[in-house]
Amino acid sequence: MRLSISEPRDDKVSPKVGAVLWLKGEVQTASRGELRYGDHAEFTLLERKNRERALDGGILFATLEPCAPGARNHPKLSCAERIVNARIKKVYIGIEDDDPTVARKGIQYLENHGVEWELFDRDLQEVILKENEDFFKWARAQAGKETEEEKPVQLSPLESRAEHYSIDDFSVEALEYYREKAAIPEARNDERFLRRLLQQNLLEKQGKNYEPTQLGILTFAEEPRRSISQAGLLATVRGCPTGR
Repeated sequence: MRLSISEPRDDKVSPKVGAVLWLKGEVQTASRGELRYGDHAEFTLLERKNRERALDGGILFATLEPCAPGARNHPKLSCAERIVNARIKKVYIGIEDDDPTVARKGIQYLENHGVEWELFDRDLQEVILKENEDFFKWARAQAGKETEEEKPVQLSPLESRAEHYSIDDFSVEALEYYREKAAIPEARNDERFLRRLLQQNLLEKQGKNYEPTQLGILTFAEEPRRSISQAGLLATVRGCPTGR
C-alpha cells in the first residue's frame, strides 16, 4: 500500500492501495501504479503479473474495496469484474470505499457472483485510514454531491435506519464495553467515535444528526427486541442438577 504511486492529476485524489494474492502456497503482491500510472493494484496483480496463469481458488487481499462495474471508462473492466473472471475464491477487503462510484457496489458485485468476502480487522483498517486520509476526505466530499436518486448500496435490510429510534436508545454499558475491548481512545460522544459507527453501518447520518440503523439497534440497544423480534434467544436446557 505504501509503495503506491499516485498519478499526476488535479481533479481526484488517488488512494494508496496494495493487493496480495495467495495461491497454492505462493504469495504475490502489487501496488497501485507499480508498473504504470493509474493501474489499479488488483489489475496489476491479476492481469499484468498473472495474465497467462489460472487463478481458480486463489485468495486475494486488497486494502481498499475493489472498484465496481461502471467505475472505469469503457472498455476497461472494473477490478470486481476481473476478480470474478479470475475465479478468485475469497477476497479480504481492507475497508469500504467512500467514493460514490464504488461505495459498496464492488462488494455487492462480488457477493452477487458468489465470491466470498470479509473485511480486515479494525486495527488494520486504522492504518489504511491514516495512510489514505486525504483520499477519504475527498471521497466523502464526492459522496455529499450525490442526488436523492443515488442512494447508497445496502447489503442487508438491517442497514436501513431504525424508525422511531435515536442514539439515546443505545446502551451506555454496551458502548463502553465495545470501546474497551476494541481499545478505542475516543469518548462515545466524540465525533470520531460516531464516525467509526457510521463506517460500520451501525449509524446513518441524517443531516447533522446520527441515527441508529437496525444493525446498530441489534448491536447496542437496551432492548433490541422492541424493533427486531428475532433478536431474542430462546433455549430449553435439560439435565440441570436442580432438575429445572
